[in-house]
Amino acid sequence: GAVVWERFNKQNVGKGYALKFLYEKICACFPDKRYDGYFVFDADNLVDSRFLMEMNNAYMAGARAAQDYRDSKNPYDTAVSGCYSIYYWMMDRFYNGGKNGLGLSAMINGTGFMVADGTLKKLGGWCTGTISEDMEMTVLCTLADVKVHWVPLARTFDEQPLTLAQSNCQRRRWTSGTFQVAQAYLPRVGQGLALRPALPLADLGITLLLPAYQLAMLLNLTVGALSAFFGGNTIQEGMGRLLAYGGSSLAFTALVTTLSVVLVLTVEGKWDRRLWKAVGVYWLFLLTWLPITAASLVKGTTSWEQIRHTRSIRAEAVLVKK
Repeated sequence: GAVVWERFNKQNVGKGYALKFLYEKICACFPDKRYDGYFVFDADNLVDSRFLMEMNNAYMAGARAAQDYRDSKNPYDTAVSGCYSIYYWMMDRFYNGGKNGLGLSAMINGTGFMVADGTLKKLGGWCTGTISEDMEMTVLCTLADVKVHWVPLARTFDEQPLTLAQSNCQRRRWTSGTFQVAQAYLPRVGQGLALRPALPLADLGITLLLPAYQLAMLLNLTVGALSAFFGGNTIQEGMGRLLAYGGSSLAFTALVTTLSVVLVLTVEGKWDRRLWKAVGVYWLFLLTWLPITAASLVKGTTSWEQIRHTRSIRAEAVLVKK
């Protein structure tokens, strides 16, 4: 009974182009119908039975863009899928939950989100053009004074990559997309701040500069390592100082990161012994983002590549009421 449109354009490939195509089809084929808003899901998602009710409550309370709680349906498959799950739980609790508490916009995050029809009309339709359409839509909403609300009781379960190769490909696309969005919109954010200083715009600018922070961290580590090495009087002494610097830096990073993982697993009620590998290597998972960011700066990905999802998990296995 569903209405389905297939898109065969092989020049402009990617989720943003598909969503633009779909929105224009809906407007053209159903001109007499009025929709309050639109939900976006990935095909592999499982959706909690309360999702529509909670999003409707948010809409009735005034939300014209909203992000749900993005959960994971396969956190225990591999260490990589576990790290991804921890990453999204941290984003739910610390990023979107924190911003929501401060009255700022949450981040539209790929799937499980709502955009009101009035918002899309205000923006001129679905008009993203980068390979990071979710971040771009967040930017467009903020520039249009539309707050992205966080709705934690609406929940989707997403399938996470299983291997580091899949993860690197996906994160390379995310990082390249962030660079694209920053290049396209940071000037407008700066102009907006100059004309009318506002906390949401300042927060948006800080978010868009995230890859710059990662590059600064990589530069800081490199300079610190070189300083330690050349601070020795001999090569042997320099190597010893370098190993001491590197070891202490990694140990501090691992400790702080692991403690934050313990915190989020505790407050989110996600403790499970099957996550022990992911807990142990999460700090390393984050560190691998530094060379990915550097590589994306040198040569960014400009095309969308599919990450194949193959895990068939029944809804009953994960859709447990909290």
